[in-house]
Formats: sequence, structure tokens, C-alpha cells
Amino acid sequence: FRTFEEAIRQGFISDPGNFAFGGADNPFATESMRTIVECLKKQGKVVCLLFDQFEELLYKDELSSVFDEIKTLCNAVDEAQENVLVGFSWKTDGAIPPEHKAYHLWHSLADRRLEFELPPFTVNEVSTALNRFSKELGQPLVPQLRRLLQDHCQGYPWLLKKLCIHVLAQAKAGHDQNDVLVRSLSIQELFEKDVELLSAAQIACLKATATDAPAEFFKIVNTFGEEVVSSLVDRRLMVKTGPRLNIYWDIFRDYLLTGKAPQIPVTYVPQAGYLRYAQALSFLLGKEEVTYSALAGELGLSEGATDNIVRDLVSIGNAEANRQAGVVKSRQNDEASAAGVALAFCRAHVVYRKLISEVGQGSEFTEEKFKRMLGEVPGVAAGTERTLVMYTKRMLKWFLGVGLIEPNEDSYLTREPAARLELLSQPVDRHLRHRDNLFLGEAPPTKVVAALDLARSGEISRAELEARHGRNTVAALINLGLVRLSGVPVLVTSTDTTSAVRDAASSGRTIRFARQLLADDPSLTGEAIGETVASHLERIWSRGSMRRCGGGLLTWVRWLDSGWKTPAGHRRPPRRKAIKQAVLPTLFPGLPD
Repeated sequence: FRTFEEAIRQGFISDPGNFAFGGADNPFATESMRTIVECLKKQGKVVCLLFDQFEELLYKDELSSVFDEIKTLCNAVDEAQENVLVGFSWKTDGAIPPEHKAYHLWHSLADRRLEFELPPFTVNEVSTALNRFSKELGQPLVPQLRRLLQDHCQGYPWLLKKLCIHVLAQAKAGHDQNDVLVRSLSIQELFEKDVELLSAAQIACLKATATDAPAEFFKIVNTFGEEVVSSLVDRRLMVKTGPRLNIYWDIFRDYLLTGKAPQIPVTYVPQAGYLRYAQALSFLLGKEEVTYSALAGELGLSEGATDNIVRDLVSIGNAEANRQAGVVKSRQNDEASAAGVALAFCRAHVVYRKLISEVGQGSEFTEEKFKRMLGEVPGVAAGTERTLVMYTKRMLKWFLGVGLIEPNEDSYLTREPAARLELLSQPVDRHLRHRDNLFLGEAPPTKVVAALDLARSGEISRAELEARHGRNTVAALINLGLVRLSGVPVLVTSTDTTSAVRDAASSGRTIRFARQLLADDPSLTGEAIGETVASHLERIWSRGSMRRCGGGLLTWVRWLDSGWKTPAGHRRPPRRKAIKQAVLPTLFPGLPD
């Protein structure tokens, strides 16, 4: 009845006078309805009646009678064959059990129905929706905010709607569009904001309605009071349809019942490279808040480039910012927690999920294959080939940075990151600038020798080697060139294991450099060595990384220079031969005299 009434009010169909609907069992029985369908036929128009959230009728016993009426209506419309269509929408994860009467209705109408699976919005459809939102906002969307909304909605109409509602609320509260750019657009946090200012009674009312949705209006009013119900309807968190109440959005209803927002793959491509991002985050950690200008000075960036870094920090979840006040602060207190957030962002990224789905864990892939996968992401696909190449290299460095992949000669391998991830863990950091297996004392010499002995004892996988001796120990063997990425040793069987480790470490440029530093100043600490090495390698290391790497190199130099035992138990003389200054420029260009 309301569908035709609204069509008359909108002028879509002429008013037949004394309009009356024939009911679900025979909707076209009245004179006015026969007049309407005749006009529809002559004018080539169709009236469509669509029922949203149809799955509610399938799982609630108290709505069984409503389902029977819908079934009667479907049969009546099918029999009449007029210019009237009945449609339904439901979530794709719904299922109808064979014993349910809806199952038989669905199959009995198989030859008279059309089924459509709605795909995500295309880039053009998102753009059209944002143009309409811009008119509602009363001002053009700034390009950066437009791109941010497009990236975050990922083609989901419901998510785009929620994000636009959030931006509109911010604008009405007096915030500039640029302020929204540095505010979290996490769907979980947006839902939390929907309820954070509600009273306990309002939240309880929402949850009760969500549990019984669509709930009986008078039952909810009798339980929570008219004032509470009216306040939620006024906030548009609940909607009233006839004698029923429902949550304004089925996604929000699920959140109320589970406390979790739906898991949505990330499509956001950071504007900053991983090393620059890590440098910015390291600077924020441990500080109450940092000004934009201080961050720009630390990074040596312009104001615009710093804006991009802050936007990345907020979008990924590592920071919150107030652009109007010009300050930004970290949302985590320590490096491990901050790194975990960055890792979670990368794990949830749609291109990483594609990668694991197509090649699997511990498998090889090429940069070209990765570029193809990234090019299938809607927001990225709309760009130029040059942009795609740039994004490919950037995302590869991010995945290398958090330890989800590692280099493998001219390709890459997927891998599980370390259980305790540090933001600038040195095995990861070396992948970002070099692919030369730079040794930085990842594990103590005795552990490395023992692991190599095990590797040489027979066939053993890298995973087994790591399980026995640790990931860092295996990384040290790889960086020393003693085992391949697979874990297979490259030594000839006649080579003494301890001697092989010593020779490989002694010939490494980092050990030679550390030896020279200690020859010049034997009192140097591990942290001081790490700081000097980082400077000459042009690395961005935290103090913790400097202590770890420098301490590791110091341990190895002492081990090498204090002598070592051969398998027969003989002790060779120590070697304290200093490296000539003339050799150092070839090892580290730019080293001061």
C-alpha cells in the first residue's frame, strides 16, 4: 500500500482517486489498482517493491505469519503478470535450510525469478556517490579527503555511507575537512563513537532491540520507557516501521551483538616509504605529543610531506593527530606494540591476502606477479602504470619491513614474521636497502656454529633449523653465506665448521669495520659501535637496534680475536691484525680519515 501511495505522491503514477489496495492475497482486486496497472502498462513503467534484510523472516519464529503473507504476495504478483515486481535483499552469508518453507518457495519460483549478486562499487560508482555527498556537504570535497574516503570504503556501499555520515557530523561540529584527514576512519572506532555518549539504559535498549530485531515496539517501550526509545530514534540509531523497531543498520546491529566490526581487507597504500615511516614513529614513541614542525624537522621534510606521513600514521593506527592544534602523538607506548599495529595493517591488506591465497606461505613470487595483484585493487587499478610501479615497490618494502616477505635472489619468499617484531629489526632493515646479506651479529657465535653443525649433519629444513636454534641464528648463517635461504648448507664437507664460521665472519665488511673501530678505541660500547655502523650504512635505527647490532658485532670481534677451538681441541693463536686505513674506503665509501 505504501509503495503505491508514495508512487502517486511522487507523480510517478496518476492518482486514480479513492485509492485502495487489494491485500497480499489479491493486490489488484480493487478498481483503483486495476486502473494503476493499466496506466503502468501503457506508459511502460514498472513499480518495484523491494524488501531489505529479508533474512530476518527466515530465522525468527514470531515472523512466520509475515513470511506466509510474503509468500501469498509473491504468488499473487506472479499470477497477475502485471508491471509490478517484488524483490528481496539479504546478506550473502545467509543460508536457507531444506526444512524451511522459504527453501521450497525459492525453488518453486526458480523459472520466474532473477538472482543478482551485487558486486562492490566500482571506482566510478564511488566517485558518483561522493559527488552527491559533496552536494549534501555544501562544499567540494578536498582531493585528499576524497581519495581517503575512496580508499577506506573499498567499494562497500554501506561503509561509504558510514564514512560520509562521519565526515558530515565532523563538518556540522565545525571541523575543517583537513581535520578529518587526520582522524581515524576505522569502522570499529566509528561504531564506538556511535555509542560512547549513550547512557547505560540507551545501550541496553539498543542491544535488546538488536537481539529481537525487528522487535515489537510496545515491548521495548514498556521495558525501557518511551523517552529512551524516542532518543535513539531521534539519533537515527533505531528506526520504527509500523509496530516494529529495528537497528538502523544490520552491520551496526552485528556490532552491538558481538562487539566487533566486520573484518574488511585494507586497500590503503601508504604515502611514505617504510623506513621514513618507521623513523617518524620512532621519534613519536615515548613522547607525550609532538608538533608538526618538530616532526618535519626530525625527518627533514616539508610541511606537505609531513602531512602525508601523519595521515599514514593515523590511517594505519599508530597515531592520532589534531591538525588544528598542529600536534600528533603515538597511540602505543613501546616499539613492539607499535610494530604489531603496522604488522596487522600489512596482514589485513588485500594484496597480501591475495598473495597468500595464490602462492601460499613459504612460497616464491616475483615483483611482476605482485604488481599484477596490486593492480587488481580497485583504487590502485584506476591509476597510471607509473603509479602502479611506484606503489608496487613501496608495498614490497612495507612487507619486507614488517617481515612478511624476504628477498630470494631475483624474487621474494612469503614467510611468517618473528613472534616478537621490532619496528626496525635489523634483519628486516637490511632487506630494504641492500640484498647483499649484510651480517650484523644476529646470534652468538656458539649458537651459529651449533646450528651449522646440525645443518651439515643431514637433510633438515629451514623451519626445523629455526625451531631448534632460533630464527636469528639461521638469519646469521644466511647472512654469512654459510647456508642458502632454504637452510641447505653451502660448505664442502671437508671444511671444519668452526673454521668456516670464523673465516666467513672475518671476511665480512661489518666485522672488519667493527675491528677497526675497536683498534682505534678499545673502550667503545656496543651501542657506540652500532651508532657508527648505522651512520655509515645510512640506516635508520632506534637506540635499541643500535645496542643490539653493535653488541652483536662486539661479541663476534671478541670471539674471533680471543682464539677458538678446533674439533680436535687444539687452540689456534689469536689474530689481532689491524686493518689498514687504506682498505676502509672500499668497504664503506665516505668513511672519514
